[in-house]
Amino acid sequence: MTDINHLPKGADLPENRMTREEWKHYFECREKYDVKYSEMKIQDLFHQMDDAYEQGDFEAFDKIAGMIPYLPKFALGIKKTKGLKALQFANLSDAKEVYPDEF
Repeated sequence: MTDINHLPKGADLPENRMTREEWKHYFECREKYDVKYSEMKIQDLFHQMDDAYEQGDFEAFDKIAGMIPYLPKFALGIKKTKGLKALQFANLSDAKEVYPDEF
């Protein structure tokens, strides 16, 4: 488990360096975006995305897509290549279960 007083692994690497305020914002995003959903709810979100796309509502599509939890290895790969800032608006609920000290 990570928080402002226990930063994730690799926090000292160049791609993950942030000010205390940036870390505070990062952890606020974790609280807001890391929502655990059932498989049924995730499938429903995919259907909602399809509907939004078909209707040309790309703003809704983007919002719904952001709700879907990232696959753990995918999230870890982004962290290692782009840094934690690239993940701050992602749902990392599944990734945090597999890699609790990474996010």
